[in-house]
Amino acid sequence: IRAGEDNLLRAVNAAVSMADSMRAERVRAETYKTIIYTSRDGILFIDSQGIIQVRNHVIRDMLGGNIGLLYRPLAERLPFLCPTYRRVLKTGQAQQNELHKLRGGKLTVACSFSPVIVHQCVTGVVITASDITVIQELEGQIRRKLSSKGLYAKYTFEDILHQSDVMEETIRTAKRYAETSSNIILVGETGTGKQLFAQSIHNA
Repeated sequence: IRAGEDNLLRAVNAAVSMADSMRAERVRAETYKTIIYTSRDGILFIDSQGIIQVRNHVIRDMLGGNIGLLYRPLAERLPFLCPTYRRVLKTGQAQQNELHKLRGGKLTVACSFSPVIVHQCVTGVVITASDITVIQELEGQIRRKLSSKGLYAKYTFEDILHQSDVMEETIRTAKRYAETSSNIILVGETGTGKQLFAQSIHNA
């Protein structure tokens, strides 16, 4: 049996196309692998059966480094993550910044749960864990950089010029709030001095 020229050409084209697809798939796989293993956050992927299919070294280190995670049930290895994992798997809705203590309370992490949806079906959940201390360090670095650029609170309560008793009472109230560590929301019309009060409270 002798193959015709057209059949040979089709076979060669199919082989080239297959090789290109394999090469593209290899590049894509290596890209995902690099993203996962160079991330500063801990990363887990749990399939719809509750089995850990992917984990990076960061999450392993967060847990102490001596716990086997790969291909193990989430309920067995990290049961405290199961309620939110099941909820995200069921609803397809992401959950953000759930705080958990690890290593006997020595490490606090913020966990986010993202559904993996294929053809409108949730096939698993990606969990990312961020070390709170790292986040705080980054926040401090950003604040220092902004401060060096002149973006800092420069006004104090003494800079608020006023005559009315209402404003005097407002300043006294703001000073009391400034003594707390809670977040404060300032509400008022444009031009009433919210920025002055924000910076004054911050500096106080």
